[in-house]
Amino acid sequence: MKKNITLLLAVAASLSACSSGPTKAELEAQEKLKNDSIQAAAYQAAEQKLQDSLRLVQETEQARLKQVEDSLKTVATMDSLNRELEKAKKKAAAPKKSPEQKKQEQEIKEVKAATRGRG
Repeated sequence: MKKNITLLLAVAASLSACSSGPTKAELEAQEKLKNDSIQAAAYQAAEQKLQDSLRLVQETEQARLKQVEDSLKTVATMDSLNRELEKAKKKAAAPKKSPEQKKQEQEIKEVKAATRGRG
């Protein structure tokens, strides 16, 4: 009987030792799960970088469009100011002469008429 108990304990100990660790299939499943989670994290990181890049491109494009709009507004303003300046120049082209200037011009005309341009 002692032999049977010893034999039974030996069998139980060997079964216990064999069944206590994970099987090869369980280890492979755990490894696959770990690799899948690493790949998912890498994919999420790449996706986030892509979204950040797209957002940055959109923000840059919007800033450039705003600069172009501002430049066009400036050009339009400068054009209207130039037109106003030209109008003002046309109005101011014939400045009014003072009575003294008119008198001098009249004297010059009289002298030229008298000498008939000979000096």
